[in-house]
Amino acid sequence: MKLINNIITFFLNKEFMIFLLIGLFNTIFAMIVTYSIYNLLHAGYYVSSFTGTFSAAVLGFFLNRRFTFLSNCKIFSSMVKFFTVILFSYLIAFTLTHRLFLYLFSIMNSCLSISVIEQIAILFAQVLFTLINFAGQKIWTFKSGEYIK
Repeated sequence: MKLINNIITFFLNKEFMIFLLIGLFNTIFAMIVTYSIYNLLHAGYYVSSFTGTFSAAVLGFFLNRRFTFLSNCKIFSSMVKFFTVILFSYLIAFTLTHRLFLYLFSIMNSCLSISVIEQIAILFAQVLFTLINFAGQKIWTFKSGEYIK
């Protein structure tokens, strides 16, 4: 029970709420880029989702550094950590949901096309990505204690 309380406390705080607001904006931006590349340019799942995610991450780094974590960490070192967390979060979230949804829809003998299944997977991956990303940024990237006063 203590573990569950610790997890809830970790995520339900002002920092996470600001992260979510910035993330909401970034997610909308990422989804527009991702779905545009996927549907208009007919790029594949990974090219589209990575391009959208990375594009939003660039903006997210500066907004989260300044407003969420109030960090004065050195730009270069925190940027390297930030994008390492982004990449790690992306690989886990998008690979896991992609494989899981393709598997689940195949065993359900779904008549949905791969394209529709992948677009559903993108939505769920974004949620998982957000949780993993916040944890990594809070615990590793912006933990140094150099805060804006």
